[in-house]
Amino acid sequence: MDGLTSKAARGTKWSSLSSILVTAAQLGQMAVLARILSPAEFGIMGMALIWIGLGQMFGDLGMSAAVIHKQEQDPGLLSSLFWINVGVSLLMLVALLAAREPLVAFFSEPSLYEVLTFSSPLIVLMSFGAVQRSVLRMHLHFDRLALAEVGGAVSGALVAIIAAIRGHGVLSLVWGKLAAALVESAALLALTARIWFPSLTLRRAGLRAYVSFGSFQMGDRLLGYMSWNIDKILIGRLLGSETLGLYTVAWNLMLKPLSTVNKVLNRVAMPLFAKVQKDDPRVTRGYLKLIEYIALLNVPIYLGMAAVAAPLLRVYLGPEWSAAVPILQALSLLGILHAIGNPVGNLIIAKGRPDLGLYMNIIVFLVSSAAIYASSSRGIVAIPLALIAVEIVFFVPIEAMVRWKLVKMRPLAPFRTALPYLAMAGAMAILVVLVDTLILESQQYTIRLVALAAIGMITYASLCLRFRRPILVEAMNLILGRS
Repeated sequence: MDGLTSKAARGTKWSSLSSILVTAAQLGQMAVLARILSPAEFGIMGMALIWIGLGQMFGDLGMSAAVIHKQEQDPGLLSSLFWINVGVSLLMLVALLAAREPLVAFFSEPSLYEVLTFSSPLIVLMSFGAVQRSVLRMHLHFDRLALAEVGGAVSGALVAIIAAIRGHGVLSLVWGKLAAALVESAALLALTARIWFPSLTLRRAGLRAYVSFGSFQMGDRLLGYMSWNIDKILIGRLLGSETLGLYTVAWNLMLKPLSTVNKVLNRVAMPLFAKVQKDDPRVTRGYLKLIEYIALLNVPIYLGMAAVAAPLLRVYLGPEWSAAVPILQALSLLGILHAIGNPVGNLIIAKGRPDLGLYMNIIVFLVSSAAIYASSSRGIVAIPLALIAVEIVFFVPIEAMVRWKLVKMRPLAPFRTALPYLAMAGAMAILVVLVDTLILESQQYTIRLVALAAIGMITYASLCLRFRRPILVEAMNLILGRS
C-alpha cells in the first residue's frame, strides 16, 4: 500500500465515523424537535440560516480552500489568513444585523427578526475554526477533525432538545446551532495547536496569491450557495414559512446521504487530488473510483428513500409531516444527480481552476432561479421536479465539459461508472414499491417501514454480491480503514 493510499484509508475511516455520529445526532435532534415544533418554526429557522450561511461564506473569502490547494505551511501567513477571516466575519455580523428589517419585510415574517438577532453570532463563531479545519485536512488529520465535529454536533443536539422541551420554540434551534459552533470551533483551535496556533500576525507578503485564488473561489462558492438556496428563498417569499418548513425538513433528510457518504469521500479526495494534481491519468482514475463508491452507497439510499417516503416520515417525524412525502420523493431523485455531480468541485479546486467553478455557477444560478420562479405557481412539488429537469438538460453537460477541460475525461465516463448501481438500486426500489402496494399497505406504519427496509437492503446487497462483489468489498475495506 503506498503512502497516499494508506493515508486515504485512515482518513476515510475517521471521516466515516465522524459523519455517522454527526448524522445520528442530527437525526435524533430532528426526530424529537419535529414532535415539539411546528413546520412554520422550522421554516423561520430555515429563512435565518440562509443568510447566516451567506455571512459565513463571505467571512471565509475562499481562502480556506486555497490553504489546501497551495499546501501552505508558513505559520505567519496562516495567522494572517485567520485574522482576516475573523475580521471579515465581524463585518458580516454587523451587515446581517443591519439587514434584519429588510429581510423581515421580504419574507413577511415578523418572528424572523428575533431569530436573526440571536443566531447572527454564528458567523463569527464558525470563523474561528475555518483555517484550522483546512490545516487538519491538509495534514490528513481526520481523527482530530472528527473529534471536533462530533463534539459540536452532540452538544448542539442536546442543547436544542433541552431548550425545546423547556418551551423555547424556534429559538431552541438557535441555541443548538450556537452551542455546536462554540464547541466545534474551540475544539479545532485546541486540536491544531501542536501544528499551528494563530499568533498576533498580520502581514501583506504572500497574500496576493490567496486573494487571487480566493476571489474566484469566493465567487464560485457564493453563486453555488445561492443556487443551492434560491429554492428556499423563493419558497419562503412566495409560499410562506409553513411550506418552507415542510420543504426544509425534506431537504435536510435528502442531504443526509450527501453529507455522510459524499462528505467522507470528498473530504479525503480533495487534498489527495491536490497532491497529485499534475498527474491527469491518476486524477481521472481516482475521480472515477470516487464516483463508483458514491454510486454504490448513495443511489440505493436515495431510491430507497423515495420508495418508503410515506412510512418513513410517519414513523420518524409524526403524522403532521405527511404533506412532505411527495416533496421528499422528488428531492430524493434530485439527490442522485447531485451526488454524482458533486465531486467535480474537488477537481476544480485541486487543479487550481476556481474560475471554471465561478463561470459554471453563474449559469447554474441564473437557470435555477428562472426554473424555480416559473414552477412555484404549480405547487411545492413542482420546484424539485423543475430542478431535476434543469440538472439533466443544463448542468450534466456543463460538468462534463469542465471535466474534459481539466483532465480530458470522457463526458459519459462518470455515468457509465454509476450505471450498474442505478440499475441494481432501481430493481430494488421497484420490488419495494410492489411489496408495499400489494402486501403491506394495510399494515401499521412501523411494520411497513421495517419490512420494506429489510427487503430493500437484502435485495440490493444480494445484487451487489452477485454482480459487483470486488467493489463492494473494496469500499467496505476503505471505510473500515483496511486499504
